[in-house]
Amino acid sequence: MRFQALPRMTPWPAVLALAGITAANATTVQYNATWSPNVTIPDNDVNGVVNTQAVATNFRTIGSVTVHLTTSSGWNGDLYIYLQHSSGISILLNRPGRTSLLPDGSDNAGFDITLSDAATADINTDPSGNGQVTGTWQPDGRMVDPGIATSSYARTALLSNFLGNDPNGTWALFMADLGAGEESNLISWGLTIRAPNSLSLSGGTTLFDNDDNAYNGPIDVDSTATLQVTSSGRLTAMTEINLNGGTLLMSGSGSQRINDGAGEAPLRLLSGGKLALNGPSITESFGTLTVTNGGVIDFGTGSGQLIFSDSSALTWTGLLSLWNWDAATDQIKFGNLGTALTQVQLDSIRFYSDGGTTALGSGVMQADGTVVPVPEAASLVTPAILLVCAIARRRKVPAARSIRK
Repeated sequence: MRFQALPRMTPWPAVLALAGITAANATTVQYNATWSPNVTIPDNDVNGVVNTQAVATNFRTIGSVTVHLTTSSGWNGDLYIYLQHSSGISILLNRPGRTSLLPDGSDNAGFDITLSDAATADINTDPSGNGQVTGTWQPDGRMVDPGIATSSYARTALLSNFLGNDPNGTWALFMADLGAGEESNLISWGLTIRAPNSLSLSGGTTLFDNDDNAYNGPIDVDSTATLQVTSSGRLTAMTEINLNGGTLLMSGSGSQRINDGAGEAPLRLLSGGKLALNGPSITESFGTLTVTNGGVIDFGTGSGQLIFSDSSALTWTGLLSLWNWDAATDQIKFGNLGTALTQVQLDSIRFYSDGGTTALGSGVMQADGTVVPVPEAASLVTPAILLVCAIARRRKVPAARSIRK
């Protein structure tokens, strides 16, 4: 038997001093990095060894974490490895294959694996053999003293423990070999960190004031909620923005703060949803615009330039109200042709010089896709009647004079 009694230890030893920063590759919504420390894991030593790496992404919320781990030699059943970052910890390996009947655990030598909560098999079921284990597995997750760990313990420390945290900063990989006889080596390890799939706001004001706001899916702003993007804020990578009665507020001056990384994100105004501009000068581009049960675009008191892509293929319902419109400073444009909206869509647009009281008219599209107000036909009736009456009166005056003569 290879097992020897070990002193009880805390679930994880204290993390050691930080190591140097290694460069990583980052995309808009996903961070990928692999490091190759090539360090020996001390044999039969509960103090173990730690490898730390600095992570810098362009987003600030963790949606998922996947770990890549490569070791060589050794006895897999001896290994205890965990990953720690900020307030999160995940037990990656805790004496794989160890049971009350097999206290030495798996006799395989080495790993070349991916650890993901979405995998189908627990790495603790690592089969017996003499080779390197490969494939994709769930992390062990058992936060229990490795001196007594078996597969029967609850799994409370999976990679989901990192969800919602800021991915940036130091990540520490602790490794210990807890059996005498064989020595393992850490060849490389890496992380794939993805931003969340969606953002849903149901109330209050959420402030985005930096460029680290990336989401892989839709953003929903409901009812009384406001999502405010400041002059220094960015909102990247989402597939669409749905204002379900809520408000997207663009504050301060700036341009092109909203972009999904592969073309502009479409905007959907639903049930009175509002896009509001509140700054001296704002220029913003979106994908298509959808209006369902009415919506509002408030240009505020500054200069506002809004550009949408051709939206003529979409069905609009209700009115699109454009508030605080100033023809001298504001612009709303769809595509670059005069066919980027249908006539039905244009007829549903209402321009106001204030917050929805003083109407300027409905929409008409120019050849370059710019929409401008044109007075409603009904508003022309009274001036036309007055003009006819004035002409008639002017014509009667000479006739009256001739009769008096």
